[in-house]
Order: sequence, then structure tokens, then C-alpha cells
Amino acid sequence: MFLILYGEDGCTLTLTLHWCHVRFSSPPLLAAREKIKGLSFDTHSDTRTSIVDNQSSGIFLSANFVLATTRPLFHAGNIAMDYFAAVRAFINAAELLSFSKTAHEMAVKTSTISRYVSELEKDLGIALFNRSTRGLVLTEGGRLFREHAMIALQALDDARQVTSSLNLTPQGVLRVTMPSAFGRRHIVPHLPAFMTRYPDIDLDIVSTDETLNMIEVGIDVAIRIGVLPDSSLMAKRIAPHRRIVCGSPAYFQRSGMPHVPEDLTAHDTLRLSLLPDDKWSFTRVADAQASPEQVQVQVELQGRLRADDSEAVLELAVAGCGLALLPTWLASKALREGHLQHVLPEWEARTGRAEPAVWAVYPPKKIVSSKVRAFVDFYAEMFGEPPYWDDDLALALKP
Repeated sequence: MFLILYGEDGCTLTLTLHWCHVRFSSPPLLAAREKIKGLSFDTHSDTRTSIVDNQSSGIFLSANFVLATTRPLFHAGNIAMDYFAAVRAFINAAELLSFSKTAHEMAVKTSTISRYVSELEKDLGIALFNRSTRGLVLTEGGRLFREHAMIALQALDDARQVTSSLNLTPQGVLRVTMPSAFGRRHIVPHLPAFMTRYPDIDLDIVSTDETLNMIEVGIDVAIRIGVLPDSSLMAKRIAPHRRIVCGSPAYFQRSGMPHVPEDLTAHDTLRLSLLPDDKWSFTRVADAQASPEQVQVQVELQGRLRADDSEAVLELAVAGCGLALLPTWLASKALREGHLQHVLPEWEARTGRAEPAVWAVYPPKKIVSSKVRAFVDFYAEMFGEPPYWDDDLALALKP
């Protein structure tokens, strides 16, 4: 509860009552003594002092007195908000170079704008405008203050919008693009639950293995897999992306099992034609403390089959046509059912030091829309850590 008092010099005095907490903020203190009878306090101290109201008034308060004289108040209420209101008036006046035009723009009196600027100048100890019959001209101090004040106001606006957006109901059309195989297995099956949770969001799904220009085609969120290239886009990791060597029991019975990556040179391998060369690179996951040079191996491959689709490679591997390097999100079902076996469990395929992942990517914006945030958070929660497709494979993946 606030009790607002006005001193004879025009300064605002604020008495804040928090049950047994009283706070005064503003000089002069003599005005408070004249306005509130029965209160005793030290007019010279800037430290906390106990004050007690006269019991005859029917209220007994034991509280702390706080003297704050570093910044004048321009309105009753919160000091910082009043100060920002004055700064906004100054910014508008600096833009329009007229107090009357600024007052019209802000729907207040011209005298209010003039008082705001005067109080700012008093607080800063410097003139912000040179005033003449022709209008207003910013001083050097005014230009400097305007430059920094605009940054502060923009930060305040952003903070308010970000915070208030948390209460906004996610709604509208959400355009999402995703790799075909991953989308079919791990995005589409969970869409009914997502749409039930967020009934005001309409979805437009673009399933493609091409990397689309999100801004040009109007994509809100893209699911991307691997190591992201440097770009201005924003991204959140929503799951790991692990690739392992797999083969069918029939293939291993016929050709034997590799025990180290170098053994792959003697095996038939199934390669994605999307990859730049016929090489697989491995990192020894069991030696997490070793340097990358000690644990990375690159192997030249051979084989008679290529495909530009990961699901086709999976089917060929199950059919016994060779060994395949497959992501666990794609191969986990075949592994659980015994159609594929995981070999080289101490090794994981990586193309460099950066760890690949499943990413939610969205255009760069100061404030992420509530519908985008809802989609990204939903799938991060749904996948889990470790992701559900790795649950039954944990021992094999991390020996």
C-alpha cells in the first residue's frame, strides 16, 4: 500500500506500508513531519532507524526508515518507472525538437514535458537543450545522454516484451520443416499430443531433406541434424545424434565381425551418396580423456551399393547387403528386434571435434514467439535426455 505525499518544494514523498514495514523515499523530510503527525525520525541520518506511530491514531507500526535522496521522483509510485517516463519524454523532445509537439504526441501537457526535462537536467547537472524562440537544440551533453538513453529504453522494452510474452497463449500458424526420415519417426507420431496441448496452434509441415532458406520460404522452425554451420540463425539442441556401425546377423555369419575400425576395409559397406567421400571417421568414446589425435580414426570404404536415402540404407543393411553407418534414432527399432547388430561399440562416427546433435533452428529475433518456444520445448521434453530411442541401447553405446 502506498501513501503519496507532496512536499512544499514539489517533491513527492512516498510512504510504503508493508504491514510492519514503513519506507520513506524522498526529501525533504520536514514535509513528512508536517503531513504525518506522531511519527518520529532522524532528519539527518541516512541509515535505517526505528519509527513508531502514535497509538492514538489506532495504528501501531514498528518499521525501518530509509532516506533515499539520490534521484527525484516525477510521479507517485515506482522511482525507476518515473525516471524512464521522463527519459522517454526527453527522447521524444530530442526527436521533435519541440516541447509542444512532444506533449501532443504523448497526450500530456506541455508543462509536463518541460518539467520532465528540467528535472532530468537537475538530476544530471547539465543542460540537455539550448532553448530559443526558434526551438530546441541538443547540447553536447544532450546528444550523449540521448545516445545511451535510447539503448537503455530499448533494453527495457525488450525485457518487458520477453517477460509479458510468457503469459501469451501460443497461437497461429506454425511452419516447420524437418528431414523426412526423422520427421516420420519422431516428429509426426507426437503431433497429436502437441496439438492437444496447444489447441490454438495450426501446423504446416514441410518434410524435405533439403536445407531450405528459412526466411525466404517463411519457415518458423527447422529440425536439423548434425553439426550446424556458422550462421545468423538461432538454435537449440533438443537431442544427441549418434551414428553407429550396424549389420544383419546373416551378414556377420557370412563375412565375420570387425573388431577395430581398420577392419572395415575388408567389408562391404553401404554408403550414403550425400556424403562427400567414401570415408568414415570414428572417435573412440571409451577414451573421453584422451586427445582427439589419439582417438580419431578415418577409414577408406568399399562396397557395391550407394543410396541417397537413409531409410533405404537401413533396409539394405537389414537385408544383409553390407555394413551401414546409421543414426541410433533410425536403427534403434531394428536393433531391439534383432534385425541388426551393433559392432565397434567403443567407437562413434564423427566428422570432427564438434559433437553432432538434433537441433531446432529458428530465424534470429530478439523475442522468440510463444508458438515457436512451445514447439521446441515440447519436443525437447518428449525426446528426453538420453533420448527415448537410446534407452534400451545404453549399455551397447557406452561400454
